[in-house]
Amino acid sequence: MRLESATPTETEKKIDELKKQLEKGDKQIETMKVTIDKIQPLVEFVNSFETPQKLKRILDEFFEDGKFRTWDEEPTLLDEDVAEMIDDTAEKKGLTQKETLEQLMKGELEKIDESEKKLKELAKKSGMPMTREEYEERRKKRGLRGIR
Repeated sequence: MRLESATPTETEKKIDELKKQLEKGDKQIETMKVTIDKIQPLVEFVNSFETPQKLKRILDEFFEDGKFRTWDEEPTLLDEDVAEMIDDTAEKKGLTQKETLEQLMKGELEKIDESEKKLKELAKKSGMPMTREEYEERRKKRGLRGIR
């Protein structure tokens, strides 16, 4: 056991060590803030449902086919098979490639519109807000702040 006081060098070393610990803690806090900022929209989405069952219903529909495309996947360009299919279809119908693509896109857009209608119906059934105004109203009722 040491009875004398610490030397200036020992004190400086201890201060440096404590500063490093504080910096490390500050970095951890900053990392946690970034993480919280990233998950905040998800928390708000989850909290927008009146019951866990309604949230589960919409998530089950969303993941119905067991597949979910992540946003960081690279989009694929038309491969040779698709290009060949377009050429064959254009030839069979006596259309140009452009006309064939327009018809295909029109069909796909109709499917998208139908899907959006179904999603809106499902959202309405589950109590999910349909518009920004409905979302804000629900948040006000729960005492939450508006969208940033």
